[in-house]
Amino acid sequence: MTASIASPGHYDIPHADYHADPCVEPSLSSSLARILVAQTPRAAWLAHPRLSPDFAPDSDPKFDLGDAVHDCLSSGGKRMHMVTGFADWKKKEAQEQRAIARSRGWVPLLEHQFAQVLRIVERTHERLDDAKIDLGLQERTIVARDGAAWLRAMVDSFTPRWISDFKITKINLANDRALARHMVDTGYDLRAAFYLRVAELALPELAGRLGFRWIFVEEEPPHGVRIIEADGAWRELGWRKASHAIGLWTRCMAENRWPHLEGLPRTLDYPAFHENDWLERETREGFVQGPMAMLKAQNYESLIDD
Repeated sequence: MTASIASPGHYDIPHADYHADPCVEPSLSSSLARILVAQTPRAAWLAHPRLSPDFAPDSDPKFDLGDAVHDCLSSGGKRMHMVTGFADWKKKEAQEQRAIARSRGWVPLLEHQFAQVLRIVERTHERLDDAKIDLGLQERTIVARDGAAWLRAMVDSFTPRWISDFKITKINLANDRALARHMVDTGYDLRAAFYLRVAELALPELAGRLGFRWIFVEEEPPHGVRIIEADGAWRELGWRKASHAIGLWTRCMAENRWPHLEGLPRTLDYPAFHENDWLERETREGFVQGPMAMLKAQNYESLIDD
């Protein structure tokens, strides 16, 4: 499609059109915001479909099952495509059909994978029904302006009360510490704050009323579902990161300059957690001097001269 969205609001557009960036000017998504924060502006430029001439979408097959479950939950399975007659992707004919499906924006699945996706989706809907969760509008694109910056978000589920984000994962959902670390490391806090910001700018009547929740679904049996609401530090720290990304984006777009590693310091702080771990080990096991330490205790410089 041609870039044509010029007004803030919410839109029902195809998945592929959203990821191609449908705004009248290049816009910032939460994924690009995370790259700005975690990497550099140049890395974000390379990942933008309209800024980088070498842009290529990621289509790693290892994500197909999760992508298909996500698609089925958020859009009714519009992009799912079953390739029949093959037990795996080893044969040339199977690989050709998979390539054709990808070229059309579909998620290719073998028959047994398709059946697995349907089982996961059925289990998820049972859990959502038990929790009385109304998904409302699904796979909706929201576009807003924040100062000079165009922002876009494709939300999985949207109601006047909640934005819900499906996450298909292999993370142990029973381990709070591991799950929280994974969520921060992968920028879920930034994404939540970014989505809320875009929605409240585009639909100001919802400002202060919207909540955000993640709906985690286990990819592996027993395909459990865990619902987590973003509050407190998740929203505050997420917004600080999102605000920083929007500021960087605005400046880079205005100056048409996308720095990479320029200006970074020549020293790195030693990781405090590793220092503490090592010092605790020394206290526990005792400090052992190796041969070089003994040499240094002598007149080491004279040994070198000799």
